[in-house]
Amino acid sequence: MIERILDPIFIKYNPKYYLYYPMMFVDDDLKQKSLKIKYLTIASFLYYRATIEIDNFLDEKDGGK
Repeated sequence: MIERILDPIFIKYNPKYYLYYPMMFVDDDLKQKSLKIKYLTIASFLYYRATIEIDNFLDEKDGGK
């Protein structure tokens, strides 16, 4: 599952705003200084990606209904 979540092809073809969504709501000065904001950005992308994978898994398990 981890390999699927970190799939570089998904990352490449994913809408770019999902890669830095929390940064859209932070002042430019804070973006450069805050390690917590950078971690939040990574965590939010991984959460989004995991949600997509769980949905795909459930759809496959359900037979695509």
